[in-house]
Amino acid sequence: MRRPARDRGLRLADIVPTGADGLITRADVLRAAAAIAKPGTPSAQGERRTPLNGFRKSVAASLSRGRREVPEATVGVNVDATALWEMGESRRTPTDPGPGCSLTSPASSSPDCAGNRC
Repeated sequence: MRRPARDRGLRLADIVPTGADGLITRADVLRAAAAIAKPGTPSAQGERRTPLNGFRKSVAASLSRGRREVPEATVGVNVDATALWEMGESRRTPTDPGPGCSLTSPASSSPDCAGNRC
């Protein structure tokens, strides 16, 4: 009865056996499949199965196809911005302490802005 249950999307552990010595019979598999096939029937896990309408079926097919056909890839790029940082530092003036620092607050009030350098 493994194959008929598998073909219907059933797990043997979820089927109540009625055969001798706890064997699962064809009638047990058919009964379990019929219970799942009925829309709105609660399953063993407390879920409700509702048949998909045309729109939801189309969305599900599209999302599944995209997940199946589009390869997953991650690209990482390391950039050395030392020259850019040094150019920014060289363009600073005594009245321009840089981002994150305030000219109105004392430089010693924040450890990040000690000496007006952030």
